[in-house]
Amino acid sequence: MIDLKDRYPCEVFPSLWTWLDRLAEEGRLRMCEQACDECDDPPLKEFIKRHTNIVATLASFEGHFRSLQSAESQLGLRLTNPQAARTQADPFVVALALMLDGRDASSLQHKDIPQQRCHVLSEEKRSGGGRKIPDACDALDLGHVTIVEFLRAEGYRG
Repeated sequence: MIDLKDRYPCEVFPSLWTWLDRLAEEGRLRMCEQACDECDDPPLKEFIKRHTNIVATLASFEGHFRSLQSAESQLGLRLTNPQAARTQADPFVVALALMLDGRDASSLQHKDIPQQRCHVLSEEKRSGGGRKIPDACDALDLGHVTIVEFLRAEGYRG
């Protein structure tokens, strides 16, 4: 959301933000509370305040987060940094996506329930070292899209 706001500011692209309002109202956008905490900019805070339904608390996906933490080294991921002064939202974003994608928290495998796949939206590039969201998405067979890919896939026409 921060990259989206930086590249497509509300005052320059109002129709995009109206469209995002609609997606939020339809429940098609989700954010974990940890990612919301990183959104310090007033327009983003206002967007989140208008759409509290998009915010997922850790309690709703904690099992997925704990499973991701347990499986991190086995999967070659290093999303969490114990030396960091502040916990970054990345592992929480990935854990929320696992839950939304219909994964079993105990094994991170797909459940046998057909669901539309969840895609993680970020502008991060793969690091190859397991430290970035796209690396985690690759390791966990999660969809990952950039802002432009997201806009195309959702059919946005400004």
